[in-house]
Amino acid sequence: MKSSFLEIAPTGTVPALHDPERNLTLWESNAILCYLAEKYDLVDLYPTDIGQRALVNQWLHWHHGNSRQFTYALFAPVVRKDLKISQEQVDRDTKRLTGIARTMDNHLKVHRYLTGDDVSLADIACYEDVGQCNEQNIQLFDFSPYPSVVDWMHRMEQLPGFKESHGVVLKLKKFFKKSNI
Repeated sequence: MKSSFLEIAPTGTVPALHDPERNLTLWESNAILCYLAEKYDLVDLYPTDIGQRALVNQWLHWHHGNSRQFTYALFAPVVRKDLKISQEQVDRDTKRLTGIARTMDNHLKVHRYLTGDDVSLADIACYEDVGQCNEQNIQLFDFSPYPSVVDWMHRMEQLPGFKESHGVVLKLKKFFKKSNI
């Protein structure tokens, strides 16, 4: 890891953002999402209404200990061998995935998106962890018992800019097929 990147992101993880306009550096994905939404007035993704914003924040906080488990248990051990994630940790994290998927599925049975009828920052954050494991991408988890999650992922994948912003994951899928991973 280059020391110049570690100056921006001392955790050594992505994403990281440096805004020279404000001489501000952020290295936590949800903080970056909120910052960009506020800076560019993206009220459709991060509403100014206190109740609606509270719902977005609820799912953003839920994401860290829940949907993020898809990355910790499935994606990171395959893609980030340098992290040396123990099999014990993978097994522990994997046990939680069905409950997390069930929670999302139950909620998405009555809501198009995590906070209601419209996509929000919470959907973006949760999709990144869950979606990378779906059939369209690397297929690390069987989502078929969770049809509402499958439908939600499909809606997320139809959003403007999705294909352009997810090209790397789609390339990874090709790599995994060639490598038989």
